[in-house]
Amino acid sequence: HIKHNQLKVPKNLYKLENLELSSCDISNVENIYTYFNLKKLDLSCCFTESLSKEISNLKNIEDLNVSVNGLKEIPNEISELKKLKKLHLWGNPLDRLPNSICKIIPNKLDTQNTVYGLEYLSLPKREHSGENFYANIPKCVSVFLEQLNSEHYHDDDQQENNQMTMEDFLGGENPYYSDTDFCD
Repeated sequence: HIKHNQLKVPKNLYKLENLELSSCDISNVENIYTYFNLKKLDLSCCFTESLSKEISNLKNIEDLNVSVNGLKEIPNEISELKKLKKLHLWGNPLDRLPNSICKIIPNKLDTQNTVYGLEYLSLPKREHSGENFYANIPKCVSVFLEQLNSEHYHDDDQQENNQMTMEDFLGGENPYYSDTDFCD
């Protein structure tokens, strides 16, 4: 666990499975894409402005946290991360999500059981995203978030009284995180 440091990421950590670099000043994360065994990578609050297409090398990644950075887009190659279960994108000025993200979002209406696919996705609040981000969000993302919303409240009374709105999921208040408190 490394926090609040300027860091040069070593090249020879091939067996590493969990890497938390939260709040590090990392301008170049290229070496991380050679850590093929990574399952969890936390680059939140690292001043990262882009993700390389080489992110596709992280075939075993299950949890990717790139929250509160300067990301304006996510590379199409995100769709090659078939084991990805959690994707944290909130707190970034994203202009768009690639349509290819639909390849890792499970279709719960599909009768075949999908053995891979996202289980969690956090997006930036409207005031932190690019101007047209929500106007151009892929349909599969909207459907996925609606499904998460309906699964979150399974009791009809609870659902009626407490259900988060799509505004809450799509750029509204995130009940779990505060951008200002997250990066200390």
